[in-house]
Formats: sequence, C-alpha cells, structure tokens
Amino acid sequence: MTTDVLERAPAKAKPASKPAGFITVEAGPLAKALKQLAALVERKNTLPILSTVLIEAHKDGVLLTATDLDIWASDRAPASCHASEIVKFSACVSAKKLFEAVDALPAGANVTLTYDAKAATARLHIDSEAAFGPVHYRLPALPRDDFPALPTVKPDAEFEMSAFVLGAAMDAVRHAISSEETRYYLNGIFWHVKDDALILAATDGHRLARHRCPLPDGAGGMADMIIHTKSIKLLAAVIDQQAGKEADELDVQIAAGATRVGFTVGTCEMTCKLIDGTYPDYTRVIPTGNDKYADLKPAHLAGAVKQVMLLSSEKTRAVKCAFEAGRLTVSMMSPENG
Repeated sequence: MTTDVLERAPAKAKPASKPAGFITVEAGPLAKALKQLAALVERKNTLPILSTVLIEAHKDGVLLTATDLDIWASDRAPASCHASEIVKFSACVSAKKLFEAVDALPAGANVTLTYDAKAATARLHIDSEAAFGPVHYRLPALPRDDFPALPTVKPDAEFEMSAFVLGAAMDAVRHAISSEETRYYLNGIFWHVKDDALILAATDGHRLARHRCPLPDGAGGMADMIIHTKSIKLLAAVIDQQAGKEADELDVQIAAGATRVGFTVGTCEMTCKLIDGTYPDYTRVIPTGNDKYADLKPAHLAGAVKQVMLLSSEKTRAVKCAFEAGRLTVSMMSPENG
C-alpha cells in the first residue's frame, strides 16, 4: 500500500458504531500546522513511512509529527469538538496529500478525522463541508509503530531568545552558507560563544558573514555547533509562521546538546541533528588593524550595486569600488554590454 494515493468519494453518513478514532478540528489551524511539516518531508523516499505525517489525536487536539531522520518537527491543532466526543488514535498518512486536502477547504470549516484501524484496510477518513457541498477523502494509513522514534536531546545549555533577534541573525548570515558537498562542515551556520556574545557565522570560502547577538542567560555553557542549512530554513519559516508581525513578542526556547539541538517556537517543536565536523577558524581571514573605513547606508549601497549590475554578464560579475572623500563610486565594465 502506498501513501501517495488520494481518493475522493461522495460524503458518507457518520457510522453508527463507535470508530477506532475520531476528532474534529478547524481546517485553518490544521493546515497551518501541516504546512511546514509537509515541506520537511522529502518528495521521494526509499522508506514510505518517511513521506508520512504522524497524527496523534488527544483530548485537547491533534499532534502532528514529521521527520527526514535528520530533523523531527511537530505542531499542534486544537480540537473544535467536545473532549467527550474524541476517540484517541494514532496513524501515519501522506503528509503532502493530507495538507493539500485540508488546505483546499475554507479556513473556518470543521474537519472530522475518523480512523479505521482494520489491519487490511487501515485508512484515515476526512469529512468536511465546502461551498459546493460535503467533501470526503480516504487516505491510506500506515501503522504508528513504523514511525521513527523521536530522539532525545541531552542539553549542555538551555536558553531562550527573541524570535525577532534570532530570525534577524540567521537572515544576516545564511546567504553565505556553502552548498559544496565535499566541505560538508560549511553547509550550515556555525554557532559559538565568544566575548560574552552569541555569534552566528557562515562562509562558502569566498564570502563570510558574521552576526553578534547579546549572550542569552544560560547560553554560556553552549558548545560550538554547526546547524545544517535545511534546519535553518525550516526554523526561519516556522518563526515567520508562528510569529507573523509579532516576532518581537515571541521567544524561542533552545536546548543545545552535543549531537542535536532542540527549538520550541510557539506550538511547534523541532529536534535537529548537528553537522559532525570542525568549523574552520574563520577569524584568521578577517583583516585587522584597518586604518581606512567608510560608513554607508545599506539601502544606498544596494541600490548603486543593483544599477550597475544591469550591465553584468556571466563572465564579468565583479564591481569596482572607488573611494574618495565623501563619495563612493561603483562601476562595472562589460565588453559585451557596455
């Protein structure tokens, strides 16, 4: 049985007998919880279970978990039915198909998840209402026991940061992350503590970005760690989703261990495997003793570079910067374009 089959059929009446599993949630919160989890799941997996999301129905709502064996992420959606109506269950269904089915429904629509636990025909039934009438889906379900167990993080340091501060720090350096597989230890952001500051750094061997953050309480004992770019992208997306316009009011709880790091952002929890390697001493390539410097407004510099890059070609992408008193001239010459 595959997990990427989505069947659509006319809505059926609720069975009279008590189902093996039953819960009702709103489509909006359920789709929001599923969005980043579905993005985590790889489109092609040798193990069918890794293309699924684990659904666990509890008395207060649904816990959803997905993994690619390097990252475990979970989020919650509250129940919209009375606790007495909920029949607890656990099932694994296609993450992509479940998200697509729920995301197509109106945000305020109630979605009823009914689990049929028969060994030969295990399925998750999804019932809801749309403008054109009732909708019913049947998704093949895999056993919960086949889903990989969540690893534990033994933290050396536990601390929290403002989601706004952490998001800004990652955005400031992530563009310099290397994608070269041979130097895998550069495929992420290097986190370390130095001079009473939490420093995030990234380099691809050609460019280097470093950002300093005030040292959070409890982060002093954090060991150096390299967090993979996929984990960084997912964490940034989760912060954007959970915080929205109120990132400065949301905190991120961080538990840093020797091989894994855990993040809690609102209702979402992540456990990420760290890159096993030694990050190079990037400070050796940073010039010291500079006696010449210029203060520029970032927007002005970006605008000037954008203008001259209009004449760039694949062969000539370098720009020339000429400094003089009170002025920076940015120029480019392209034999093909001018």
